[in-house]
Order: sequence, then structure tokens, then C-alpha cells
Amino acid sequence: MKKRVFPGLIVVTLMLFTPLTALATNGMNMIGTGAVSAGMGGADVAVPAGCTAIAGNPAQLATTCNRVISVGSALMFPDMEDTPIGGSNVDNEFQVFPVPFIGYAQRLGTSRWSLGVGVFAQGGMGVDFKDVEVNTAYYPGMKDDLMSEVGFVRFSPTVAYNVTDKLTMGASLFAGYATIKYDFFPNTIGHKVKDLSSFTFSGRFGISYQINDKWSVGATYTSESSIDFDDGELTQNFGPMGKVKYDDVKMDGFTWPRQVEAGVAYRATPKLLLALDLSWIN
Repeated sequence: MKKRVFPGLIVVTLMLFTPLTALATNGMNMIGTGAVSAGMGGADVAVPAGCTAIAGNPAQLATTCNRVISVGSALMFPDMEDTPIGGSNVDNEFQVFPVPFIGYAQRLGTSRWSLGVGVFAQGGMGVDFKDVEVNTAYYPGMKDDLMSEVGFVRFSPTVAYNVTDKLTMGASLFAGYATIKYDFFPNTIGHKVKDLSSFTFSGRFGISYQINDKWSVGATYTSESSIDFDDGELTQNFGPMGKVKYDDVKMDGFTWPRQVEAGVAYRATPKLLLALDLSWIN
């Protein structure tokens, strides 16, 4: 059978077991990509970050050396608990989510142009709870599972240009691939969804200005990514009436939001850099 999954069902289900705290992410975005950005707590809009500008402010790519390659990864270990209505606290299962990055950039000869390309994990979220109390009329006191994984990877060709010795501008094209799977009480009265995936495109524009030896400012704008998932499979459990499997499941209306950032950095001493970013995420 074929069935379209409406966005409200997905959104509500994901919200039911989204962690209350997520110290490694800003919404579903990673706080930072690479050692410089992550080490600055994500305040990298006005900070030269080498190759990782592919995932940050693309204008900063123009501040790299003639040729550079960067490879790295972060690991996320979610720590959360779930308190179902009428039930007791349940801790999540141990999970490890790798967050990789690889990028290459170079200046074009002696020109003002720099080019780069990278692949990086934009962000996501996930939970895994076992033996959560269901507490329904059909299954009083029974326990079931809650699991979700949302992942988003971007391929990013980037170009940057030195307008002047102090002003740089850059742009990135984001070709993204997203996946979703989740279980919502699949063994009692819920459903199991897997293999939902989607390709999407968006872009980012950035600007950076070096005011003097100590002060610099920057800003970026990232367009939204409308993600329409398809090719999924849903198994709906109707309790005592049995299970029904649906093929070619689709999900519309999932959006990675547009974002505006502005930042300032201050070189207090040769060894001390202070930075502050303000972000608006729609």
C-alpha cells in the first residue's frame, strides 16, 4: 500500500522525544566545524578559520594561505532522559554520532580569488529510549521504544574574493543530503519509519572586514533548505488489529531554516582573541 505521511505527524512525533538540552548543537546545527570554530564556541563569523570557512563564513576563505587541506571530526554523546505521562524517568541508550569534515582550498595564483570545496555534517539530532511505559487501555503498564535520527550532510563548493586588502566577500553553494528514521512505540500502538531521504540545495553569502590590526567584523546569510523526503517505509501497529506496512512513504514540509549571523572579533594580545556572534535562526 502507499501512504503519504503528513508533516504534522512527523513534527509532533519528533518533538515528543527531542532532548531538552543539547550542548553540542545550536538548534539542529552544529555549534562549530573544525578546531578553530569549535574552540571559539562557534563564534567564527569574524575569525579566520582556514578551510572550515567552507562551513562557516565563506568570505574567510580569502584569508587562507595559498593551499590548504583540512580533515577532522567531532563526536557527539547525547545524554538525556524521558519522562512519559504517568510513567517513570528513562535514560537514553549510549549513542555516538560522528560529525566529520573534509575540505580543500587554494588561492588562484596571485589573483584575488580563492576557491574551495568541502563535505561536512551540518547537524541533526537523535534519541534512543528503551522500555518506556506506554500506559494505554490496550497495554496497561507495558513498555516500548522511542528512537529517532535526523542527519544532514552538505557538499559545499565555495568561492571568495579580496575586494580590498581589508574587505573580503564569499559565497557557498550547499548541496545537501538528509535522512530520517524513527520508532514511536512500534511494538504496541505506534509506528516505525525508515529509509526516508532527500536531496536539497541552498546557499550562503558572507562578508568580512578587517577594521585594523585588532578589530574585525563579519556577517553571513544562509538561505533555507526545503527538504521533501520520499522512498520511505512505514509500519503502523494498530494494536490488537495487527500491523500494516506502507511503501513509498513521503514527508513534506521539513525545512532546515534560513539564518543570519553577525560577528565581531578583537585581538586583545598576540595570543588572546575575543569574539562574539549573534545569530537569528528562522
